[in-house]
Amino acid sequence: MQEYLECICCGAKNREIISKTGRNFTKLTTVICTGCGLIHSDPIPTKEELKNFYERDYRLNYKSVPEPLLKHTLRYAKDSLDFLIEILSFCRFENMNQKNFLDIGAGSGEILYFAKKIGFNTKGIEPNKGYALFCKNKLNLNVINSVYEEAFIELNHFDVLNLNQVLEHMPDPLDVLIDLKKFLKEDGILVLTVPNIEANLHSPQTRFHYAHIFNYNHLNLKKLFVKAGYQILNPDTEKTRIYAKKIMNHNNQKINFDLKANYRKIDQILKSKNPLKHYRSSMPYKRFLKKCFQYPKELILSLIYNNHKKILDKTYRSFF
Repeated sequence: MQEYLECICCGAKNREIISKTGRNFTKLTTVICTGCGLIHSDPIPTKEELKNFYERDYRLNYKSVPEPLLKHTLRYAKDSLDFLIEILSFCRFENMNQKNFLDIGAGSGEILYFAKKIGFNTKGIEPNKGYALFCKNKLNLNVINSVYEEAFIELNHFDVLNLNQVLEHMPDPLDVLIDLKKFLKEDGILVLTVPNIEANLHSPQTRFHYAHIFNYNHLNLKKLFVKAGYQILNPDTEKTRIYAKKIMNHNNQKINFDLKANYRKIDQILKSKNPLKHYRSSMPYKRFLKKCFQYPKELILSLIYNNHKKILDKTYRSFF
C-alpha cells in the first residue's frame, strides 16, 4: 500500500498496485484507488509527453498505419451512425440546421461526417497529424490538428460536444470536464464515452497500456461528472457513455454513490480475470472466429467501393 495525492474522484489517499506490466509486456505500473475503484497509471505522464506521443506515435502503435484504411471505415461506419442517432434522441432538436457539433478526438471522422450530413455545423479536433489530414483531405471535414487545449474553440457555442474514447487519455480528467463547460451553450449537451474497466473482452495481459491513463466504470465516471457540475441525463445507465448538461443540480442526480463498494466490486472483477481463466473461456475463440469471417468480407467490400466517402454515404442512405 502506498500513499499518493488525493483521488480526483473520492478524495482518498490510498492506492494499491494492481499491475506492473502493460500491453506487449511493457513496463507500466497501474494502481487502483481503494476509496472508489478509479484506476490510473503511476506515474501519470506529463502533458508534453502525451502531446508528442499522440502527434507522432499513437495511431501507428494502435493501428500500424499513418491514416485510416478502407477496412477501418467499413468497420466503424454503421456503429458511428447508430451512435449519432442515439445522440439525437437526447438532443430533441426540431432540425439540425444552425446547430453546432464539436468532436474532440475526431479520429477517422465517421461521427463528424454523419453529423455534417444530417445538417450540423461541424468542427473536429484531432491531435494525430495523419488522421487529421485524412479527415480534411479525404472526407472534407473541418478538423484541426491539435490537442484541444491549444486549439481555438468558440466559447458558449456548441449544441453538442462529443468525446468518444478520449477522456481515458487525459492526465487531468476532472479539470477537463470542468473546462469543457465553457464551450457549451446553456442547453448544450456533452456526450462522453470511455472504455468500461468491467468489460470482459480482452485478455488481462492487454488490459492496461500507456495510452489509457485512467480506467473507469460507470459509477466513478458519474461521480466525476457530478463533481464537475453537470446534470447527468442518463443516471441509471451502467454503461460508460454519459449524456450531460452543464447544470449544477446535485439534488436531482438520484445516484447511489457507494464508492467503497464500487472499489470492492472492481477489485474482485479484476482479480477474477486472470489469463488462465480468460483462455479457458469461449471469449477469445469467438473473437477469433468473428475475425475469420470479418476480414475477408472487409477485403471484398474494400475492392468494391475503393473510397471512404462511398462507404459512408452508402451507410447513411441505408438509414435515411
